[in-house]
Order: sequence, then C-alpha cells, then structure tokens
Amino acid sequence: MMSRMIKINGVLFNGVIVIIISLVLLDVFKGAVSLTLVGMFIGIMLGILMSILLWII
Repeated sequence: MMSRMIKINGVLFNGVIVIIISLVLLDVFKGAVSLTLVGMFIGIMLGILMSILLWII
C-alpha cells in the first residue's frame, strides 16, 4: 500500500516539475519573441530615420 502511494506521489511530483519547466520555457520563449519583435521595430524605425536624414542631406 505504501509503495503504491509513493509511486503515485512520484508521478505527480514529476508531472508538476514538467509543467513548471514547460511554463518557464514558454515564458522565456515569449520574452525572446517580444524582444525580437521590439528589436526589429527599433531597427526599422532607425532605418527609416537614417534614410530620411540621408535624403535631407
């Protein structure tokens, strides 16, 4: 009876760990994606500004 309980607890514990890890990875992935999008946006804006400045000069 005890060994069965321990086995179930181990499975639950592993499941919780996997869920936590996947959530953390998802969060990191989301952060990376948003950073990439922000970086692309800033790059595009800088490119437009540079071309306008060059065009004025």
